[in-house]
Amino acid sequence: MNLSIKLGRTSSHPGLSATPKLSPIKSQEAAIQRQIVTGNEVVDRKMTPLEATASIPGVVAIFVGIAEVRFSDTRTAKIRRLAPVILALALVIVFFLLERFIDITAPQMLWWAGGMTVLSLIVGLSGVLISYTRKSSSILMAVAGFMLAYYWAFLSLPRP
Repeated sequence: MNLSIKLGRTSSHPGLSATPKLSPIKSQEAAIQRQIVTGNEVVDRKMTPLEATASIPGVVAIFVGIAEVRFSDTRTAKIRRLAPVILALALVIVFFLLERFIDITAPQMLWWAGGMTVLSLIVGLSGVLISYTRKSSSILMAVAGFMLAYYWAFLSLPRP
């Protein structure tokens, strides 16, 4: 069997591929899969404006990371200064993916949110304890870490 047929290409030219359009039934099924099922009812979970601001610590961490990569002297200094930045980015990514892709029950969520809050506080304290190349980087990392701790402590818990 031809590989292009296995991959769903019906055109004989390798650069051209005919992609089938989704039928209304398939697009409806995809919309249902994006919804969260609670009990017997299906609820479409939308992000609140306060949750949407959770991307701010990620953007701050990216800016601090770029500044530290450019201005750090030695390799060990770069690693020491970039570890909290990477941890902050991981916390932001997990915050956004948690309810959408990872299935966690309510009792597990309390432990998960508590652990992530502690990690966020560590990121916040890194702004005070680690000497970054710029004073503004220290302040921004402290603010980003404490914002992440707030988001994990109060916004990640399930709502009644």
